[in-house]
Amino acid sequence: MKKVISALLAFSMLFFYLPTLGAAETVKISPKNPTCIPVEAQALLLCDVTPSTPIAWVRVYFNSNAYKDDYFVEMRRDAGNRFFGVLPFVDRTITKGVTVRMVVKSPEGIEFSTERANVPVSSSCPVSLSANQEKNARNLVVGATKSE
Repeated sequence: MKKVISALLAFSMLFFYLPTLGAAETVKISPKNPTCIPVEAQALLLCDVTPSTPIAWVRVYFNSNAYKDDYFVEMRRDAGNRFFGVLPFVDRTITKGVTVRMVVKSPEGIEFSTERANVPVSSSCPVSLSANQEKNARNLVVGATKSE
């Protein structure tokens, strides 16, 4: 009887352990950073996230070179593994560049991040938004972080 119970315990531990093996899978974020941030429009940021595992959220963190605190917007899933985020309009009187980074959080709370990228503000920066991206831009929610 003890051998049966021991075998059942060993099997059940294996059964509960196997699903967690894939949970620690490394997420790769391939950012499609813009070459410029427009003055007269909202900037579009894109990234591809692989593998296609469950994701708690994808965000783009950003800050103007005139401020030290980061802000963020939630990125929305587009086709396939592509996500998009739309930034608010820049304050062109003081902003000469914007620093961006993209972060993915797994359901287990593990965060994966890209390196920070500095993107200059330009008055001749072309932007083209799809209907879905325009809808998102009109209903933009911006989160704030606090530097310590």
